[in-house]
Amino acid sequence: MKRLKTKFTSCLLAILCITTLTACDEGWWFDTGEVVGEWRIVEITGVSHAYQHGDYWHFYSDGYFTADGFNLGEQGYWDASGRRIYFTFNRYGDTEMEAYIRNFEGDYMVLRVTDYSYGDTYTLRLVRTSYY
Repeated sequence: MKRLKTKFTSCLLAILCITTLTACDEGWWFDTGEVVGEWRIVEITGVSHAYQHGDYWHFYSDGYFTADGFNLGEQGYWDASGRRIYFTFNRYGDTEMEAYIRNFEGDYMVLRVTDYSYGDTYTLRLVRTSYY
């Protein structure tokens, strides 16, 4: 009887660990409103044909997005789901760029970007310069 009780306790403990230490949704920790504001690109790892060090990204609460910099003036829309931000720059609503949020700490963000328009994949490190 004691052996059966020990086995039952071990199984119960294993089930408890499995259900509490895993998550199906990556977005539980992230509120999309935290991205709203102006961000400056401080580092690019990889090749980006669209952005460079010192460019600014602006995320507005209504989903509007702009990017400003040297020879750059983009506008479009952004939407976030979980740890991913989707960007649309055309009127058809197709996702042209997708960014996976690798790190987010309030005023600091690291994005792994897939730019479908240029066929680029790169990492951006951004710092917040202002809130909206």
